[in-house]
Amino acid sequence: MKVIKNLIAKVLPQKRTSKSRSVIFSTQEGCGFVGGPTITWEEITQIEAYKVDLFSVDSICIEIHTEEFSVSFCEEDEGYNNFVEAMELKLATEQDWFSKVSQPPFEESRTLIYNKILP
Repeated sequence: MKVIKNLIAKVLPQKRTSKSRSVIFSTQEGCGFVGGPTITWEEITQIEAYKVDLFSVDSICIEIHTEEFSVSFCEEDEGYNNFVEAMELKLATEQDWFSKVSQPPFEESRTLIYNKILP
């Protein structure tokens, strides 16, 4: 149980500052986070996208769910755009998800963009 708690503590977003951002990478096999977990495309059970109101601008965020944990990151994080490109190629994501999430401005607009059908 302690191992799982330690893993969750590593992957859950920490309080963000301009100096503490996630670094996401994408490969043919999956995606991962520098200093954190690597997730194969097959392990992903759901992906949600949502918007965070940062007062004068919005930030689009992605939340990846597996059977064991969830992790989220936002468009300010390094590798976000590469991940989105890879995700749209590898997984059957909701078409036009970005416009569903980005409008209307300054509202969360949480949207399920991928849902793996489990056996």
